[in-house]
Amino acid sequence: MSTASSESKNCEFSIIILGNTGSGKSYLCNALIGHKQFKSGFQVEAVPTETNCAPVMMESNSITMYDTPGLVEAIQQQIDRNQKEITEAFRKCPKSVVLFVWTHTSECVHNDDVIAFKALNDAYNFPVKSLIFVVNNVPQRRPVDYEDAFFTTLSYMLEPMPVSRNDIIFIDSMEPWEKERIQEAREKLLISISCHHAELQKQYVPINLQSGDLEYVRKLLESQRLDAEKDWKAFQKQIQAKQNTTKKHSPIAYLDPEYSFQIILIDISKHLNALSSCILKTLLKLTNYSILIYNDLKFSDFNGLPKKSTLLFISSEFALSMENNKPDYVKAIFILENDQNKVDHRERFATGEDLMCQLADELYRCYKKEANDFLICGNSSMASIKEKQANRIHSELQQVHQEYFSNYITTKVSICTTTTLLWLRSKLQNDADVEKVKNIFQGIISNFFEFDSALKYSDYDNTVVADFQQLLNVKGVYHCWLSDKTNINNYGDLCLQLTCDLIAYYTKLGDDCSAKQDAKTARDMFMKANELCKILGEL
Repeated sequence: MSTASSESKNCEFSIIILGNTGSGKSYLCNALIGHKQFKSGFQVEAVPTETNCAPVMMESNSITMYDTPGLVEAIQQQIDRNQKEITEAFRKCPKSVVLFVWTHTSECVHNDDVIAFKALNDAYNFPVKSLIFVVNNVPQRRPVDYEDAFFTTLSYMLEPMPVSRNDIIFIDSMEPWEKERIQEAREKLLISISCHHAELQKQYVPINLQSGDLEYVRKLLESQRLDAEKDWKAFQKQIQAKQNTTKKHSPIAYLDPEYSFQIILIDISKHLNALSSCILKTLLKLTNYSILIYNDLKFSDFNGLPKKSTLLFISSEFALSMENNKPDYVKAIFILENDQNKVDHRERFATGEDLMCQLADELYRCYKKEANDFLICGNSSMASIKEKQANRIHSELQQVHQEYFSNYITTKVSICTTTTLLWLRSKLQNDADVEKVKNIFQGIISNFFEFDSALKYSDYDNTVVADFQQLLNVKGVYHCWLSDKTNINNYGDLCLQLTCDLIAYYTKLGDDCSAKQDAKTARDMFMKANELCKILGEL
């Protein structure tokens, strides 16, 4: 057995992780300690053959965690070796919380995991308050009843041992670069560990597992599992009856779909802009992609959906098709409305962004309600998890907004270097003055356009100037040849003012292009500013 520097001879209590090879024990150990220390994976060199340990920080305490080798092997010599390693881990620190890791399979419960757990439990008779079941590497997109199916099947196969749904944790499959999701899994595990009690794990009999018996036991367990599936509904009632005491004091019935919720989007995705699409992607991630999305305007198969409390987010076109076809389990409908006169910002919303923000608010309320329900029934571990899920909703959306608008300003909006001079000419202005201005700035400004006034009075009034000044892309308005002191009264003043403003403008464009590392465009802008300085000296 390898040791860690933090391991103490007088161990107060520890975390001992059990399970078969390939269940992902080492991966969970790395998640718990917060960095990669144990080899994990399905390579031969990653399979542990001895018990490893490392310190885990829980609040301000350092607790030793033991990663034990898998029990079930093809060769008896390997089984015997692993038995000794596991026994030694319990001998070193008998007072512990035990995590048994179950391998995810399409059949819910892996037969070899049942064999390993029964052999270990026969030897130690693990106290229920110290035992946690972890189902590892579960696909994010899994059947809605997967967790209930696993619980029911496991209860059947471990009879007469009582199994509590509160003591089972499901950990989604994750990639190494998904740091946030790994941190969420770590918090989930630590919360569950803190809600259990370290108990004295006393060995009553030696661990007994014979490789020659494995095939026979596997066939027996497979028969049990098939029987459990055949009698699925009846056994659900049986398990539900076992939990009557809990249900009398709890608003949550784990096998009753009425106590969970689902969110469905129909004909919405194509109406979303870039920002609202980012919001939806974030919410999908936060809910482990459990939000159902249908893009078919002709969707009508409500009977094929789970009969859960449902929140619908739909387009106004789809709303017309289901006016008289609302299922009873749909608790609320939120509509992306085309008719602005019908928008009320409660049930009908004008934009995709408003609708996605409403979706975030509804998710927050659902998670808060679940947290409160778990707290009432005494499951503080799940209550804490749901509370954290709720609190992450708005903090994540705030980050989405900040990142989106930051990217929009710095990368999405390119620097426009096109400069246009518009001359609105009244009937009293002569062509010679206009041509002089045009010739001075030829080759520097990008475009020069002239417009003749259709009006018969001598000039454009102040309302026209004010209208232009409202436009974001208008950098300057020059009101010429009027007697008012605030206006430019002659041709020379106009050229002087316009030249100075263009020098400042092209210099700023050069600085902006340099900041974006566009050296060629920056050089062009500075060259134009330099040419204007020469013109200024000649005026």
